[in-house]
Amino acid sequence: MSQAKKPWELLFAVPVLALVLGAILWNFVDRRSAFATDGIEAEATLAGRFTRSLSQSHPKPPVTHYYAIVRFQHDGAEIEADAEVSHGFYRNIEAGRVVPVTYLRDDPKTVRIDERFETSELIQFALIALFLAGCAVVPFVFGWWKRRRTPV
Repeated sequence: MSQAKKPWELLFAVPVLALVLGAILWNFVDRRSAFATDGIEAEATLAGRFTRSLSQSHPKPPVTHYYAIVRFQHDGAEIEADAEVSHGFYRNIEAGRVVPVTYLRDDPKTVRIDERFETSELIQFALIALFLAGCAVVPFVFGWWKRRRTPV
């Protein structure tokens, strides 16, 4: 029997895909919500930067993530925290420069340094999720359309 006539694998894959994508989206939304409700804006000094490279399967090159380290005052104590930033932000920063940051009131080590990076990550995720959802739905729509056009 052809794949188009037995879509059981897709019927299983669609809810699993929806759960995974929903969990990732929930994480993005939860983080943005936390910063919107409990975020405190401050000025911080860039203390440094670093990268982390994650190896992929051969022959793909490793994926590099860029981070900035900041220092700022919170309740009389100096806090040092880091967060992932975009490659452009990473490339253009210098130690000692003052930048705006947002940190969480109850967890000042959780900071957002490059808000545009986080927004672009969310947009990229949404586009990938829409593409994958479309790929999951197309076989069902095509099967429905094909059955509709087939004479009885």
